[in-house]
Amino acid sequence: MLVTEGEAVEILTLIDSPNPIGLGKLPKRMYDFLENLGIFGAFEMGAETKAPLD
Repeated sequence: MLVTEGEAVEILTLIDSPNPIGLGKLPKRMYDFLENLGIFGAFEMGAETKAPLD
């Protein structure tokens, strides 16, 4: 939402996020879910940047 309002986001800090070590690759359905929520809506996704296949 900040980007759509013309604001620049230079740093993103995740608080209380789990340590990613050992989580492995996220399934494609997770990327699809987040995209349906509009999380990635502020950015155009080219062919090389789409969610990885399972």
